[in-house]
Amino acid sequence: FMMDLDEIKGILAAEISNCDDDFLVERKRTAERYYQGELPLPPGIKGRSSVVSTDVADCVEWLLPNVIESLSGKSVKFMPMSAMDEAQADLETDITHFTFSEDNNGYLALYEAAKDALLTGVGMFKIWYDDAPERVVESYAGIDENQLQALLSDPMVEVTEIERSETEGIRVTAARIIRQGRVRVQALPAEEFKVASDLHSLDLKEARFCAHTSRRTVSDLLSEGYDPDQVESASDSYLQHEIGDYNSADTSDDSQRLVVVTEAYLRIDINEDGIAELCKITYTGESTVDEVLDIEEVAEMPFVAMSAIPNPHKFVGTSIFDRLRQVQDIKTAVLRSTLDAFYQQVNRIKVVQEGQVNLDDLLVNRPGGIIRAKSHNAVTELGGTFFGGEALQLLQYADEQKSARVGVNPNM
Repeated sequence: FMMDLDEIKGILAAEISNCDDDFLVERKRTAERYYQGELPLPPGIKGRSSVVSTDVADCVEWLLPNVIESLSGKSVKFMPMSAMDEAQADLETDITHFTFSEDNNGYLALYEAAKDALLTGVGMFKIWYDDAPERVVESYAGIDENQLQALLSDPMVEVTEIERSETEGIRVTAARIIRQGRVRVQALPAEEFKVASDLHSLDLKEARFCAHTSRRTVSDLLSEGYDPDQVESASDSYLQHEIGDYNSADTSDDSQRLVVVTEAYLRIDINEDGIAELCKITYTGESTVDEVLDIEEVAEMPFVAMSAIPNPHKFVGTSIFDRLRQVQDIKTAVLRSTLDAFYQQVNRIKVVQEGQVNLDDLLVNRPGGIIRAKSHNAVTELGGTFFGGEALQLLQYADEQKSARVGVNPNM
């Protein structure tokens, strides 16, 4: 490549600063708190109801089974081009289904991405071909000297232990390096993904810049062939956006030390011929570029986005949370007011004539309790009328709005 490394770092820093990832992360945090029933916040007043309606969680869980069922299984089918091509088309369909469902635990990836789309407005997949070598430990028993020499001469096999026995022959433990690549599918959380803020489409093929940031162990990076000096110099295991609490593992095994690594995909004139190429630049760090590990030209973006309700000319669509946030707020307020009124109706405020009543009896509230008083009118109660019927009508109206906005209900 002809472009200077410092110039590449400057372009990366400019593209990262142009990403508005804070918006998507905050959106996810708020939606998840509504889903968990943590928002709206309780009033924080002793004796008042703090109940929270769970309409967002209810509708998301009503929708998920149908979404997963429609997209899982053989939702991708290859069509034959002629009568001679039918067997090949069926084989390609079976291989695609096996690769996604079995080889990548596609059900879990689909569940996570679909739930992100319903809650936050966008769900992310990363799909790529993984050709990293894999180290597999093998054991051989009862082999002879010729077979042992064949193992020792194999450049892809590292013999770690040899045991000789007069009765059982030679026993060997070896590590074999396998370079059999496979397609990988991963659902990406919002806090690990960055995209240029000027993207006006759900189709990420049109994006000028995308990046995936994650924690990787030193062992994983070294096994993929990255420069050991650059990997060892990276010591930051902190991500800019954290969902929940995170504590780095305290281990003396340096191979398991976590390093923040970013894979950035951007269009850049890397060879300075006036035409931008799509390149994958892998570096340590997130918002700042510490060490560039690798630069390669690629054919396409490995990211795919999905949305519950796509918005025209926007990357982030409308979520079920957006449609139901107001309904959950209304039902929460109505439920709290209704319960507070019910509590006050059952346990009304008492007006007591001073010196005419034993106050210890009033402090103990039990059915059929006795209050010692000097006169019949020494204790009176204050309280309004319970409005349960009106509250029920408001709740029914809110449920009708929920069904109208989302299109599902428990009976569907």
